Amino acid sequence: MSRRAGKNFFGGDWSIDCVEAMPKSNADFVTGNIKQLKNNSVPSMELVWKEYGYKEIRKPGDIGHYIKWKTPPHWFAQSHQEPNDYTNVISFYNGVRIQLLGLTNKNSGRGGTSDWMLIDEAGFINVKVLRTAVLPRLSGPWANYPDNPKHRSILIITSAPDTTAGMWVYDYKLLAAAEPDKYYYDEATVWDNSKVLGIDFIKDLKKTMPKHIWQREYENIVDAKPVSAYYPGFGESHLYECDEWGRDPYYNPNIAMSISFDFNTEFECCLVAQERPSAMFVQKEMWDFKIDDTVQQFCDYYADHKEKIVFIYGDAIGHHNKPGGNLEKTYDNIRKLFRANGWTPIQKTKSKNQPPHKDRYDLIDDCFSEKKEGYPAIRINQNDCPSLIRAMKLTPIFSDYKKDKSSEKSRQNRQYATHLPDCFDYLVWYVFKRLVKSTSIKKLIG
Repeated sequence: MSRRAGKNFFGGDWSIDCVEAMPKSNADFVTGNIKQLKNNSVPSMELVWKEYGYKEIRKPGDIGHYIKWKTPPHWFAQSHQEPNDYTNVISFYNGVRIQLLGLTNKNSGRGGTSDWMLIDEAGFINVKVLRTAVLPRLSGPWANYPDNPKHRSILIITSAPDTTAGMWVYDYKLLAAAEPDKYYYDEATVWDNSKVLGIDFIKDLKKTMPKHIWQREYENIVDAKPVSAYYPGFGESHLYECDEWGRDPYYNPNIAMSISFDFNTEFECCLVAQERPSAMFVQKEMWDFKIDDTVQQFCDYYADHKEKIVFIYGDAIGHHNKPGGNLEKTYDNIRKLFRANGWTPIQKTKSKNQPPHKDRYDLIDDCFSEKKEGYPAIRINQNDCPSLIRAMKLTPIFSDYKKDKSSEKSRQNRQYATHLPDCFDYLVWYVFKRLVKSTSIKKLIG
């Protein structure tokens, strides 16, 4: 289902059917990032629940039908398998418990049993993790709901995947054709939701979108690409996978880490990498709503790293004061946060000017081509950097070699905009700019 086609409405309608058909059942809502579920998908589903008359309990003493992220009231019925922690659980009055699962590593979904399941944005989830850790959970005892057709059912929803790793979702199209009594497959575009959105709105939306973004995001054309791509040389050969245990094969706990930031309002993001003499491995993407939380996310994830030295790259505006009258510069704050967590931060981005567009573009393109002697090989972890990869494939370029950042205007799905690709650009530029001979560089670095 494309953007604005009603994915979450469909999921909300289906989930309430399951809630009513299977009291006391345990369910899973699954996606690649749990914050996306909490902040985007679930609120949209709640609009449907509200239409069915379901009321949320927001504070003690309220009377309602469900409560989120908290221990349910004592008068709620219990589920067949009551969780110990409700931080990521939606509890319904009739005993239904829905647990949110974010697949951040191979073992994220291991353990537990569910009676029904919803997978959101499935085409951007590591299918190996899904098949080995998550799908086996869908094994609730048959005796609890004998002859109930919704028991052990699964709803898989996704936008059109943009890498070969996500093409597994189309296997269900073949399964539905072979076994129509067991599997159902369908597709929807933004035009299928025209009665809700309005034809004029859709036409106006189309006018403001680059053609490749419109085709992929709104019309489900899988192979849509920018007519002029910012990363024309980027492809599957630049990707690598985690090993069978979900570990990055190129991560080394005994060498320094590199981190590159892009700064935005309500969406702070970074990329984590490690450098080698002739290569760079981009190992993980991270983002949050505040820069402090993004840095803390890094420190928590790499708490066991041995060589606690981190090289800091990123957006030049980090050398300026934060907006809103805060006198502390962003990079000063970042270094302070790293020190508080036991890391030694080394600031590598020192210029207060942004890199020149043409030189930056040429450097990245030459790295991806792997044809120039002395230029590094760049490899990206496709399991832990799915949003970066998708965003890079969709990033177009203007005729003056500037990046088309129109995707940043949307407040939804910001991880697919050009923020993470900006992190990538800063990382490659500041580490390898010595390879580029340019008068514009001399002006920047003296």
